[in-house]
Amino acid sequence: MSRYFTEDAPYGLVPWSAIGKVVEVETPVIDSIINIYNVVHERNWWEEGRSAKDLGLLGLTLAQIKEYVTTGTRRQQAEIDTSDLPINRPLSGAADARV
Repeated sequence: MSRYFTEDAPYGLVPWSAIGKVVEVETPVIDSIINIYNVVHERNWWEEGRSAKDLGLLGLTLAQIKEYVTTGTRRQQAEIDTSDLPINRPLSGAADARV
């Protein structure tokens, strides 16, 4: 198994998908590639990859994310119930492809 694939999934594709979900942008091609990698590698990259929470983006608005990546400062990241955010919802049609 090439490191290009094993690093691309958890440190590239999964974070981009997570960012898309936080800002409510669909990433169907990225999600499909991750699901294919899951099957080929017999691993769950959704669980092993960097999540929005890992990136410090969970609960931030698009404006807050832009400020964070521009200045390195996060403001008003309150403790919120994240159970109903898009990042925590299952992907439609993707559950069957997950390992």
